[in-house]
Amino acid sequence: MTEPDRPDAPNEPNRPASAPSPFDRPGPPGAREAGTGPGVGKPLLIGCGALFVLLIVAGVLFVVNESAIFAWFLEVMESQIKPLVPEELPQAERDRFDRAFERAIAATRAGQADPIAIQRAMQQMQRGVTSAAEQGADAKLSPAAVAEISEALEAVPSSAWKPERKAPGPGGAGERSSPAPTAAPAPPG
Repeated sequence: MTEPDRPDAPNEPNRPASAPSPFDRPGPPGAREAGTGPGVGKPLLIGCGALFVLLIVAGVLFVVNESAIFAWFLEVMESQIKPLVPEELPQAERDRFDRAFERAIAATRAGQADPIAIQRAMQQMQRGVTSAAEQGADAKLSPAAVAEISEALEAVPSSAWKPERKAPGPGGAGERSSPAPTAAPAPPG
C-alpha cells in the first residue's frame, strides 16, 4: 500500500525550491530560525523603558525638591565666590555680600525665592567669576562685581511667588496667608 501524495510533505520532489528573498540579510546560520531576525531586541526595549522610568522619577524628584536643589547650588556658588572677594573691600560691603547670600539661601529653602531673580543672580556670579579668571590665577573680583552680585542676590527673596502658610488651625490644613481686607472708601456725599 502506498501513501497518497500529500501537498504539505516537507521534501516533496514535485515542488520547485523557492528562490531566496532579496530582503533576507546574510547572518549567522540559524539566526532566522531562532527568532533573532531584524528588529529591536527585547533587552534594548527593556533598557529604554527602564531609562524612561528613571527620567520620569528624576523629573518628579526635581520638581518636589527644587527649593533644596537651588539652595544647595547657591551654597556651592557662595563657597566658590567668597575666596574671590578682595581683602581691600570695605567691611560694610563684605557684610552686605554675606547677608545677601544668607537671605537668598534662606528664601530659596523656604520656597519664597523669585526663580527669575535666582537665574539673574547666577548669571551675575558667572560674569564676575569669568572676569576674575580672565585676569589671572590670583585675580579677585572687582568691588563693582561684588556690589552687582550682592544686588542680584538681594532681589532673590520674594514673598510674591509662594506666600507663607499659616500654622494649621482647628480645621487641620494650613491656609495661605493673604493681606488683611481693607475697608472700601465711603461714597462721597
